[in-house]
Amino acid sequence: MGTTPGTDAGSRPRQRWRIVAALGGAVVVALLAVSAWLVRAESTVTIANSSGPQLDQGALLRLLGEMTWMPTAFFDRRYVRWSAIDDHRASATLSINGREVTGVFEFDADDLPTTFTAERYRDVGGGRSVVTPFIGRSSDYRLVSGVLVPFRVVGAWIIENEAIEYADFVVEELAFDRRL
Repeated sequence: MGTTPGTDAGSRPRQRWRIVAALGGAVVVALLAVSAWLVRAESTVTIANSSGPQLDQGALLRLLGEMTWMPTAFFDRRYVRWSAIDDHRASATLSINGREVTGVFEFDADDLPTTFTAERYRDVGGGRSVVTPFIGRSSDYRLVSGVLVPFRVVGAWIIENEAIEYADFVVEELAFDRRL
């Protein structure tokens, strides 16, 4: 599995994932870019293809939360604004192409971001989405090219006051400024 999130020199932040996973004996390749979601089996048969403002909101919040994997992007004031809440929490607002999303980061005693929360659209089926509290937890920070980054990130929806985990990412390898 490889990811190439980041900021191109001179351009807006972008996020693109290439996830290869086994699903019922078929290989599924999913590509995510802000504004579109495309899932194909064996790179030929389209399984899902959607876009729109609700997907944009979710994708931008994912990008904001996943900036822990590319922390220097947090300092680009063209796109990210910070506002302190207290000694261990701050809200961050990501603005791209006239769209804006805000989430709250919580920091541990070492000032590393450990929790990201936001109100995010969740697909409930039948072409419907509802705004639902979301939480992402980052842990197992390790040094990569002089930068501390999390090697484990867990995502969950908060439904009826219960965290329902839907993603548990464990990074096997992470590199910066390397051609893929």
